[in-house]
Order: sequence, then structure tokens, then C-alpha cells
Amino acid sequence: CHALDGAGLPSLFPRLAGQHSRYLAAQLRAFRSDSRLSTNTMMQSVAAKLSDDEITEVADYVAGLHTDAVPGRAGVMSE
Repeated sequence: CHALDGAGLPSLFPRLAGQHSRYLAAQLRAFRSDSRLSTNTMMQSVAAKLSDDEITEVADYVAGLHTDAVPGRAGVMSE
């Protein structure tokens, strides 16, 4: 959903690449506990299946993603 490189799809799915792992983990935990002010049932469903260790691992992995795409413009490469 957020693209293989985490670049996101503007207006549909936000860019995740380069976000801090602690921020990502906190957001996943908030989705899981339904304490995040969001109606995003897709993310709530995904996060509900993750343990704390899995959330940490996913957050660390996503934080390490790098993309050459220009932020906010999926599929466009920076020069």
C-alpha cells in the first residue's frame, strides 16, 4: 500500500520511508489499540495482528527504507 520502497502513494497512502522507527512503532501501537484518531480500518486490522516485537521489527525495517522518489510524487525520480 505504501509502495515497496515506502515512498507512499500521494493522497492515498503516506510516505513511510525515512520516518523515525519510534514514531512508526508508536503509530502502529495506537492503530492496534484503536487509540489513534483515525477511521483507517485497514491499518487497525493490520496492526491488530502484530505483537510488540513485530511492531518494533516492522518500524525498524521501514525506518531504514530509502527511496529516490521525490517526496509527495510517487514514481518520479529526483535528479
